[in-house]
Amino acid sequence: MGAPSAPEVLAVIPAAGFGTRFGGAGSKEIYPLDDPAGARLIDCLLGHLTAGGVRRALIVTRQGKWDLLQTLGDGASRGLSLAWMVVPPTAGTPFTLDAAHAFLDGQICLLGFPDIVFRATAPVAALLAPLADADIDVVLGLLPTNDPERVDVVVCDGDRVQGLRIKSPCAEARPMTWVLAAWRPAFTHFLHERMADVDWQTRCRATLGREELFVGDVIQAAIAVGLRVHAVPLGATPGVDAGTPEGLVAARQLLAAWR
Repeated sequence: MGAPSAPEVLAVIPAAGFGTRFGGAGSKEIYPLDDPAGARLIDCLLGHLTAGGVRRALIVTRQGKWDLLQTLGDGASRGLSLAWMVVPPTAGTPFTLDAAHAFLDGQICLLGFPDIVFRATAPVAALLAPLADADIDVVLGLLPTNDPERVDVVVCDGDRVQGLRIKSPCAEARPMTWVLAAWRPAFTHFLHERMADVDWQTRCRATLGREELFVGDVIQAAIAVGLRVHAVPLGATPGVDAGTPEGLVAARQLLAAWR
């Protein structure tokens, strides 16, 4: 018997970066993992999606990443129906996501990053279950982190997210970060409004003291206006950000240890 189908869910995968930390040598999302089966970096995420019954995914990318399209195609070989959207270079991930607003509007969305490698049991089911509560707008899937100053540390009261500490010093005894997110259409609308609000973006950059805005900044703003953000633990083992050369080496070592 196959995995349960979840046709109402649309996975969205931002893949519009330039891979500057790798010197632009091809699309990092398809770097090999030295796996006997020939898996690529993005296959870690795609495997979680298909195991969780997700069948539709939208990859938002940019011109020039044709090697990514050539490798993945329509997704059939990986058990997915992949759609593609090519966007101009954006100012960051939330802008990349919003460029696909017309596709995301009205959908239950599941956000995954193609360069995060992690191990978890049934993470998709854990992420989607809380959305059965109509009062919950966003769900974050959490794992421990060993590098809190480079990620979004999630601060919770029980299972309710109170806020995020984004790439900043952290005093949490056991810091947790999010590696997956799912949300209702209300958050898609909120993201769209914030990405169209230049004044908000200017104020946010001035307050934060940095130019780049992250998805976590939008989630933080959503909490401030009353959207309910829920957290679910996905496991006890930290994931690996394989978006750097050293991170890719660590991911390969981790996957070898898991085999």
